Amino acid sequence: MGGVCCKQGSSETFNLETDPGTNRDSGPDGPVIAKTGNFAMATNAYTEGNLLSENTDRKSPRKLDKKQNFVEHFLKEVNSCRANPSLFAEKVLNHVQYIQENEAKSAKNSAFYIREGMPKIPLTRGASAFQELAERLRNMEPMTKIELRTNLEVTIPEDPANWTSKQYIGETLAKLKAENKVNHEYQHFNFHYDVGSPYSENSFILQLVDDTPFKGARSKNLLNPEFKYVGITSQKVKNRHCGYFLFAN
Repeated sequence: MGGVCCKQGSSETFNLETDPGTNRDSGPDGPVIAKTGNFAMATNAYTEGNLLSENTDRKSPRKLDKKQNFVEHFLKEVNSCRANPSLFAEKVLNHVQYIQENEAKSAKNSAFYIREGMPKIPLTRGASAFQELAERLRNMEPMTKIELRTNLEVTIPEDPANWTSKQYIGETLAKLKAENKVNHEYQHFNFHYDVGSPYSENSFILQLVDDTPFKGARSKNLLNPEFKYVGITSQKVKNRHCGYFLFAN
């Protein structure tokens, strides 16, 4: 899965660059991602009750068709991971049971994520990517809870053909940043999106693992202790699902 990098520089402009896409669920321009520079660990801890209360051993995940359900559950996953990364590492490893190596040994997809009731998801790497992430999480300090903000929501186009539009995303983010210069509410923004199935647990884990060629940008957004706020929007059309995620501090 290729990527379109949304980089922020001192000029306060968004520069969109395109890499070749490889994911069948991506649009012609590939996914949009944002690179995060500072990946230092936070010293302040955040705790959350019943951190891993969900039964992650069940084969069929709960399908969350409603937009608000997806957003709320995804946010819960983010904050569970940020609250106790070392404990969440075990949850990541639990997903290894759904990985099946590609017997065809395709150069693009060496494995698939296969789970009952869900479409098969091609992976550039297999179980090793999940194991490596789990090891990283075990060595991380807890991070502060990230707060949902409605004024960070980026509207997703109704037509799936426009979900990955560089022009639309670039113009939308530039407008939001220009408005922010007036009210000075946020200092920095990072944006990424995910085109996949409407299962927030699965969507979050795969974004966290960054198992396709996103160059680690999504994982860095989700685990950046400096980010305090996020806007999440969700759009489902037939069997395709898109999520937009805008982080800020």
